[in-house]
Amino acid sequence: FYHFAMRWLAHDTPTSFQGLYQVNRASNYESFTNALKLVSGPPQNFIFGSSAGEIALDLPGRFPVKWKEQGKFLMDGSKADFEWTDYIPDEHRLKKLNSENGYLSSANQHPTDTLYPYYTYDDHYEYFRNRRLNDRLSLMFNIEPEDMMKLQNDNFNYMAYESLPIMLDSLDSSNFDESDWQYFRMLEEWDYFNDPDLKVPSVFKLWSSLIFNAVWDEFDTVSVPVNRPHNYITLHLMKTNPDFPFFDILGTSKVENAADLYAVTFEQMADSLDRWQSSGGSLEWYDFKNTRVNHLLPLGAFSFDKIKIGGDKNIVNAASGTWGPSWRMVVEMDKEAGVMGYGVYPGSQSGNPGNPTYGEMIKPWSVGEYFELKFGANRLKDADVLHQLTMKVN
Repeated sequence: FYHFAMRWLAHDTPTSFQGLYQVNRASNYESFTNALKLVSGPPQNFIFGSSAGEIALDLPGRFPVKWKEQGKFLMDGSKADFEWTDYIPDEHRLKKLNSENGYLSSANQHPTDTLYPYYTYDDHYEYFRNRRLNDRLSLMFNIEPEDMMKLQNDNFNYMAYESLPIMLDSLDSSNFDESDWQYFRMLEEWDYFNDPDLKVPSVFKLWSSLIFNAVWDEFDTVSVPVNRPHNYITLHLMKTNPDFPFFDILGTSKVENAADLYAVTFEQMADSLDRWQSSGGSLEWYDFKNTRVNHLLPLGAFSFDKIKIGGDKNIVNAASGTWGPSWRMVVEMDKEAGVMGYGVYPGSQSGNPGNPTYGEMIKPWSVGEYFELKFGANRLKDADVLHQLTMKVN
């Protein structure tokens, strides 16, 4: 028999509720950061903004000091050497106040660079959404709330922007039939936006999925659970090492490189999409992707599917098939006019399926509309303290 145990800081004596209570009553950045010292976990990113013009990004929590890859694999729990012995001190917590760029952003990117002296788990971090955010923010000036609403609903496919030219340039079109040319021209003329009515995002989605799965087909032969490298690593290899051994397809006697893999999967994609359309399937992105909001009970009548929304995983508008941005909020900080907030989520203020308003905000959410947030008597507007807002961000 084998006995397994998990150590999680959230099982220790919690102080996070006390910390969140104080966060909601903080009047400036100092009291905000002091309150975060009590937020022990689970760790979440907090953003801060004040009408005095301060902005901050802070990652509170108790983080054990670990050696490289400690906790990434099973360890011998009978040995004290594997126990946590210390925690990252509060003064070394990941935080930033008043960036020289004039903005701060968080979208599941790496939380540190290589100079950070503590080990952080080195997988499952996403690179595309944050780079798109930073690209846009660096070009935006005199920003209004509507600009931020548009940015939160941005459908630009950064992964396609970086990978598709490599994929197309490697194809040999000499044997293309009419169907191949149709898909090729769609991809060649695409502006990389995953808008809901377009068909070309569906073509790229299937082709890239076939490529990424084929690259790592060796993992299908492993008898133990192993995570495949994420798309960023695959794209890096496509750019820098087209003869990487994993580009070989296991099911053939030939030793393939990246260009061979693109050709094989392109034909698979074209054949699959031809059959899909001949059977009545649609290539419109929202239909092909099928973003759906499901009730906690597995009842279709209480759920919504075929929601007309663009985006996808790895896109700022991260609405994939079954998950996405469940809460969008934009806040304008103004010391004179007060705090103005706008938000929307894919649901309604009634969870009763029999209520006429059930699900009434799903359509506004899908098209990027927001509702003004009410602050009651709006004591924030009349207070003498700095107006502030904190929230969890992805």
